[in-house]
Amino acid sequence: MKTIQLSNEQAKRFVKLKQKKYRQKEGRYLIEGLRLVQAAIDAGQSLHALVLSESFYQDEKAMRVAALGACPIYLASDKHWKQLSDTVHGQGIIAIAAMPVENTQPHSWADRILLLDRVQDPGNLGTILRTAEAFGFQDVLLAKGCADPFDGKTLRASMGGVFTLRLHPWSSDSLADLKAKGYQCVASALQNSEDLPAAKMSRRVALIIGNEANGVRENWLAEADLRVLIPMAGQVESLNAGIAAGILMYAVQEKQKIELS
Repeated sequence: MKTIQLSNEQAKRFVKLKQKKYRQKEGRYLIEGLRLVQAAIDAGQSLHALVLSESFYQDEKAMRVAALGACPIYLASDKHWKQLSDTVHGQGIIAIAAMPVENTQPHSWADRILLLDRVQDPGNLGTILRTAEAFGFQDVLLAKGCADPFDGKTLRASMGGVFTLRLHPWSSDSLADLKAKGYQCVASALQNSEDLPAAKMSRRVALIIGNEANGVRENWLAEADLRVLIPMAGQVESLNAGIAAGILMYAVQEKQKIELS
């Protein structure tokens, strides 16, 4: 398989994609690891290039994946690879992928959507995105203050979920637009809430997950059609954002199956 030696100039440009401002400027991001690169290819992600480390070159699995990428393949020296890699024990393969084109038409969104309010931890965000894909929340709205879904830590935690979801920046400070589109706005909240098992779900649900420390912003709680609480038997006050989101998403999926059947 033909490869191109990665130049200093190309390496510098690719390394810059580890920073959010350059990802946004270039419209590209890095995907590291054999499993994630394979998942990106399977999901039809547009790849600009693949970079292989010298020590990983000729690895049978890497060569099979690289052949599927249908893009230029660069060979990086150990020096350049250390600059590019974002993991301690990397698998020697990185893809440079194009940012997906946003679908801004709410009428084409799924019946179950997720609105994330300032979820700041990349690991939590990745876990939530992975779970959203699993439970059919195909459209995810990211309010200002959320971690970058194309950050390396988020991508790894999502296990490829980012590649199959439709992600939308959300700048509105009101839930009125979602309600106008027929969504029942359901917010996770610790106070003045209905226990999750007793809650009734509509055909279209916008599930709102809040910031790790402060929860959902007050005006969204006030506007929500329903505020729900996960009942717990233990003494802890709240759950990790990723865990709580997973329980809530599963509950919405199952309640819709029962109530709308």
